[in-house]
Amino acid sequence: MPHLILWFIISAVLYSFSIICKAECEINPFIDKHPLMMNFEMTSFIYPNNEDKTVVIKSGDTYVFVCPGQKVVLNSTETETIVEAKCQVNSLFEIEDMTYTWDQISCTGGPVAVGRYVDTVCGINAKSAEIGFAMEDNGFIRTINLCFDVQKQEALYSHYNITASIGFHQSAVPRPSFHEDQDFYDVGGYSVKHLYLRDIQRSTINGLVGLPLTSTKYIDNNQSYVLSKGHLAAKGDFVYAAEQISTFRYTNVAPQWETFNGNNWASTERDARAYAQSNKIDLQIWTGTFGITSLPHEETGEDVELYLYTDTNTHAIPVPAIYWKLVYNPINTRGIVLIGLNNPYENDVEKYIYCPDVSDQVNWLHWKKDDIQSGYSYACTVDDFRKVVTYVPNLSISGLLV
Repeated sequence: MPHLILWFIISAVLYSFSIICKAECEINPFIDKHPLMMNFEMTSFIYPNNEDKTVVIKSGDTYVFVCPGQKVVLNSTETETIVEAKCQVNSLFEIEDMTYTWDQISCTGGPVAVGRYVDTVCGINAKSAEIGFAMEDNGFIRTINLCFDVQKQEALYSHYNITASIGFHQSAVPRPSFHEDQDFYDVGGYSVKHLYLRDIQRSTINGLVGLPLTSTKYIDNNQSYVLSKGHLAAKGDFVYAAEQISTFRYTNVAPQWETFNGNNWASTERDARAYAQSNKIDLQIWTGTFGITSLPHEETGEDVELYLYTDTNTHAIPVPAIYWKLVYNPINTRGIVLIGLNNPYENDVEKYIYCPDVSDQVNWLHWKKDDIQSGYSYACTVDDFRKVVTYVPNLSISGLLV
């Protein structure tokens, strides 16, 4: 009997100790002005991994805390832009032989995203670019890859990942203003912001199709029939506020009719995120544009291509004919391309069906595919679509993503 009593006492002590001393670190990564947490190689963010929207890591594991363009603050003391942190028990982090709680670690300010070219080409007249956060040591934390047509001054596509943790995303992140990066646009001394203004796009489009400059035939006064800034890499496709804010670059958008932007295209974006979340898979995404929307000239009836900027020698920032989204599972190499027509005034949709529609084989799409005002939509195999849109990346495809 004494041995049994002793065993219960020892067990109770050990159990109590296990509660008091957690052999892990659990943090809330969404606290304002806290560092971004990355793997040791700084190739990926560490995302929430449970329903509490916290990050739980093992004791002894080492990660990197980053404050792009700012300084890491340790218990009120400014240090460097990047620090290495080793998880100890009870959510303590060892940094340079000192230990800190998560509440004692912050940044001097929020990160500021930038866009820049990189030294590769990705298509005819197209250069590779990237959006992310520049570091003091000339390093770069990338959130989005771009393929940018320098002649038409438009992104052909943005490439990024939708993580399986997308369901734990940071919510209620305010939408910032869009930013124009250097060396991408040359539009007669105007800002891209100016060209997107409703009155300006109205006069530009009307001038192209032979209408009075103030006509509301195509660019209406309500919110639906206007060209919005259509995200390629969507704000909602990213977990952290810093990532979401980085999507607000003019290089990551193209003119998109609001009737399409807020309906079938929004549905396409939601469905891709839901697929990643429900299947617990990190998806690779390419979202792009192709062709140029046209409207009939008032006098000749001939189709006229639409741009946000034109002069004698330059036609720039075209209104895309279609938007497309390549959704790819790198684990089983299955993929699909989701396509939407970007013209609520186009009744002859047949000329924009570039490949056989396979959407009836997919049960995770919730769009109103035949609704022209919402954006007539369909889906193709990656290989079929790439026969038409040749700058789509050449991926190894084993089958349709269903």
